[in-house]
Formats: sequence, structure tokens, C-alpha cells
Amino acid sequence: MGKVSKVIAYTVAAIPVFALGHCMYNEASQRSALQSLCGTAKAGSALRSFLDEAAKTTYKLRTGGAAGKVDSEWFDREYLRLGTYVKQTKNMSGDYTVAFAKPGIGYYACIVVHKDGVVQSAWFEDRSS
Repeated sequence: MGKVSKVIAYTVAAIPVFALGHCMYNEASQRSALQSLCGTAKAGSALRSFLDEAAKTTYKLRTGGAAGKVDSEWFDREYLRLGTYVKQTKNMSGDYTVAFAKPGIGYYACIVVHKDGVVQSAWFEDRSS
């Protein structure tokens, strides 16, 4: 086998390994990056600051309650389901915003409860398993 053939063979063999490594890195890094973003939503801070930071990412952001949400769309459906959960368990008096990361099976979420444009509380949930 010639040198060129070997280089081609090694290159072709390396592509799936590189792709798998890239997927594993994305899954691992999304968790910590979303946790870090969630940490920027401090109680008493402006919701706009959080929304501006979230807009710089690839996370799926949902806000505004049920208006305009489509039940057949996965992120909309999970957003509404989380809203029901938050209202029942957290005694929420305002609105809520969710930033989703979906690395594979399950998802990560940063849930921000806010009222009149001011963050009341925020927390990270790992629902990846």
C-alpha cells in the first residue's frame, strides 16, 4: 500500500472517532455552560440581562407563558410542563423563562422565575437521565 493510500485510510478512519469525540465534548460542556448561565440570573437582577446573555448561546429559550406555544413542538411542550410543575411546587407568583440544552437523551434546563422584569429565583435542573 502506498503512502498516499495509507494517509487516506487513516483519515477516513479518524473521521468517526473525531465526530464521536466532538459529540461527547458537546454533551459534557453544555451542562456546565448552562449552569454558568443560570448563575447569572441572581435574585433582584434584571431579567433583560439574563435574556441578553442567553441570546448569545445556542440554547432554546422559552418565555411568555402559553401564548404562542405549540403543543406539537418539543421545547414548547416541555416549557409548559415545567411551568405547571413550578406553579404547583414552588408557589410561583410571577412568570417564568426556561433555557434548554438538549445534548442527547433528556435535557438540561435553567428555570428563571421573574416578576415585572426582575428575577425572583433561578435554578438548574438536570433531566438528562
